[in-house]
Amino acid sequence: MNIARWMPSRRPARGACLWLALALVLGAADAGRSQAKQSASENPVQTIFAKLKALLSDPKLKDKGVDADGILVALYNKHLTYVPSSYPVKAGGAVTWTSFDGPFTITPLGASPFDHAPIESVASDTPFGTVYVAKATVPANTPKGTYHYVLSLYFDKVYTDVNCPPIIVE
Repeated sequence: MNIARWMPSRRPARGACLWLALALVLGAADAGRSQAKQSASENPVQTIFAKLKALLSDPKLKDKGVDADGILVALYNKHLTYVPSSYPVKAGGAVTWTSFDGPFTITPLGASPFDHAPIESVASDTPFGTVYVAKATVPANTPKGTYHYVLSLYFDKVYTDVNCPPIIVE
């Protein structure tokens, strides 16, 4: 397996453990599958996120506040990427963002569905490297609707995205 195709070209040491684990998982998945059988429509970014979601289910990460069903934020080829592409939540529920690429801040655009803003990530050391988690509660009296926010991730520079996946309050 060509690990370079799955790893960004410039990765700091703090994320190296995660990317190595991901490369090993992807290598195991690719071992029994020939290139000819791979679908032309497979999206490598979605494949990476599917493997990361599986890793996020590890109990060692759950103890650090990581929610495998939350929003995964990643810096991929100098672009912020998210899974899922929108996030439905019920009023009174919570939203969790997770990143292994660096600390981040979430600022609502316009009306906020959250009980406080801006929302800052908190760092925790894990066996997979440092993980950054932010969690916000949607108050029970929040009106149904679609809410947008800006995410700024601090890596080798500040990466800011005003087109983040919306939070949909049901």
